[in-house]
Amino acid sequence: MRCPGTTAVTALQVHFGRDDHHDRDYYDFKLRCGAAWQRYLGLRFESPDLEQEESVLCPQVKAASGIQVLRGRNDHGDQDFFGFKLRCAATWQPVLGLAFSGHQETRTSTCPRGRVMRGLRVHRGFQDWGDRDSYEFQLLCEPEGGEAGAAEPPLFRSRAMGSEEKQQLLRELRSEL
Repeated sequence: MRCPGTTAVTALQVHFGRDDHHDRDYYDFKLRCGAAWQRYLGLRFESPDLEQEESVLCPQVKAASGIQVLRGRNDHGDQDFFGFKLRCAATWQPVLGLAFSGHQETRTSTCPRGRVMRGLRVHRGFQDWGDRDSYEFQLLCEPEGGEAGAAEPPLFRSRAMGSEEKQQLLRELRSEL
């Protein structure tokens, strides 16, 4: 999903559902671009026994420039959990209230300095053996002041957090403070 024109992402809404019969955990997402909510991405979402919806908003409609995804797992019930944070200016805003347990890993993707989120790409996977649900997130990052020109093309960015990437993220955060 891409925000229209030069509008930036200012919020994320997450719809979570759990189908105990098929051991599936479903998530779908929608973005707020500027002050207008967009439609859900339309990811498959079937027969939830448990259903929740939560949002994270950037204060004062500031542009988001990163997403952090926390993954948890309860092997006993074959349940996969995801928690989300948005980076608004230099501050991480958490999504509150989604079911979460068994934290296993955290991944972060941020736009380079001077760029903001104008879109989000989500890939969902399911591994039948082990009943594991997985998601991959990429950000569409464009210059903050307007549309990308020929010198600065849009970037879909997904950043795995190795030690070098963590140091770069820390440098970016410090320079924005």
